[in-house]
Amino acid sequence: MSTQTAPTAAIAPTGHRRISRSSWGTPVALGVVFGGYAAWIANSNGSSTTRTTLIAVVGTVALALVCYVVGRVGPAVARELRSALYGIVFGCAMGYLLSLSGYSLLRASLVGLALGASMTAASFYWFYEHEA
Repeated sequence: MSTQTAPTAAIAPTGHRRISRSSWGTPVALGVVFGGYAAWIANSNGSSTTRTTLIAVVGTVALALVCYVVGRVGPAVARELRSALYGIVFGCAMGYLLSLSGYSLLRASLVGLALGASMTAASFYWFYEHEA
């Protein structure tokens, strides 16, 4: 004697994607590390406590939001654009940290551009080799 169960009804999509802990955990962790390091650099260069705190909070929130958006949008775009997004975020973040540490704006921009191009190439290689 076998018992049969009725098939369950398919759940209709509601249009809202559930936000998992890992989707916001990594951007927040990156933002906190970036903001803390930016504050440490600013404090080491003699900035006031108010300016150091402002740099830490704005840097943390800005990088966390940008990383969250790139992480959510990334899987939907082509690997070339996704690797360019990763390179842009990385290059801008490193250029900003270099400008805080006392480099001239031109030198910080050029080093940020070189690091961003390197990240673009590395992430493109990673996506090209590891995607189906």
